[in-house]
Amino acid sequence: MFSRVRYSLILLCCLALPVLAAPLTIIAVDEPPASFRNDVGTLDGYVIDLVRAMQTQLGNRDHIVMMPEQRALEMADTQPNVLLLGFTRTPEREQKYHMITPVLNKPWVLYGLKGRLMPFGHVEEARRLDSIGVVRGDVREKFLHQNGFDNLVAVARHGLNVRKLQSQRISALFFEPLGMAHECLRLAVDCQQFEELYRRRSNDVYLMMSRSGTSETTAKAWQDAAEQLRQQGIFEAIATQWAERIQQDYGIKSRYHEGRLEF
Repeated sequence: MFSRVRYSLILLCCLALPVLAAPLTIIAVDEPPASFRNDVGTLDGYVIDLVRAMQTQLGNRDHIVMMPEQRALEMADTQPNVLLLGFTRTPEREQKYHMITPVLNKPWVLYGLKGRLMPFGHVEEARRLDSIGVVRGDVREKFLHQNGFDNLVAVARHGLNVRKLQSQRISALFFEPLGMAHECLRLAVDCQQFEELYRRRSNDVYLMMSRSGTSETTAKAWQDAAEQLRQQGIFEAIATQWAERIQQDYGIKSRYHEGRLEF
């Protein structure tokens, strides 16, 4: 499993900015490798490390909390000064949130049990399935809803859907490769029993901040901190160490490109 990457020596080189006046609610969701709880129960992840570097740069000491995606989005929609860690950028979200910085780029994949279904040339073909597992509030659930799918089974966590697919309680699971590998390892499930039925183009994942009630000054301070760390090579250093861990733990290759970790 992943273990937390430390960057103390690197961060000592960063010039901290003044502490921001408005406290933030900083929310992570269970979406490895961006953010998750490790074997000892502490918050861990690539995006967690990026945000902690930004906090050091800003002199910010607000705690990072973890909650289900739907609840996180509801808070960001109704409250000011909410920072969301690792959410897919969409046209709708561009209107609702400040885009702080890109952090990841990853594909969406529809998984099934190996040998039971033929791969799909287009996502529309998945309408004929009895059920597709999604996570409540996840952008993939919304994508399928917006495209008229009525065969979705929503749960609170991706791991529940992996178990459901294994036991044939759902026909397919809409997820992504690294998250799938992480859940298989965490649950001691053989990932070789699953196969890709459909792969959608890669999507950009961002840090986002609630727009309503949040000052432009606060949002810009975080945007500037991200840009400074990117120019100083801190983002690349963090991404490189996580890419090595991901390759070692899962055999999945990733790379740092244009300010984000790509899969």
